[in-house]
Amino acid sequence: MRMHWRQWMVLGGLAAGLSGCGKKAGTVDSAAAWWTLPELGDEAAGEDGSSDGEDEEDDEDVEPGAYFWGEAGIPDGGLDWGVLGFYVASSGGELVCELEYAIDAAEAAEDCADCTFAYTLTYGALDFMEGDAEVCERYGWSDLEGSRVSLGASGEVLWMKSGGYWVTAGDSELEGEDWSFGGLVE
Repeated sequence: MRMHWRQWMVLGGLAAGLSGCGKKAGTVDSAAAWWTLPELGDEAAGEDGSSDGEDEEDDEDVEPGAYFWGEAGIPDGGLDWGVLGFYVASSGGELVCELEYAIDAAEAAEDCADCTFAYTLTYGALDFMEGDAEVCERYGWSDLEGSRVSLGASGEVLWMKSGGYWVTAGDSELEGEDWSFGGLVE
């Protein structure tokens, strides 16, 4: 199911709340995680753009389109830390822009009948932005601090509250206390 960009803005607000009730967002070693994106740019090239003579590794390709992703720690039914990010990839599978927010607050959302758990999240400060900022701004992703979004999960299905109703919004995975999710924005 494709979501309207306004629905994804709400989703972003939810991710901000994943950091936990009043707790600051933590960091995670996610080097091998599915949501880790390749670096923008060419690390093998020198400052002047020249190659250093070593074999250059190609950036990992990503699916074309606009996507959201998130990860959070949810020990004992509460939210301990979390982040929410967005990215846009070209038709050739190259990243155009990406950004990430810390989740500033989370409140349990009890009105999702299909969810095993659900939270209303508040976006914290913009933590990271790379690539073409104008593209991220066109999606409305660069000014979400303080916005809220409600997200929940049931098995591998991600749910989001949109227009007063809970709708499927993407994929979800819970491994122990670590929750990761993502989906297509448009």
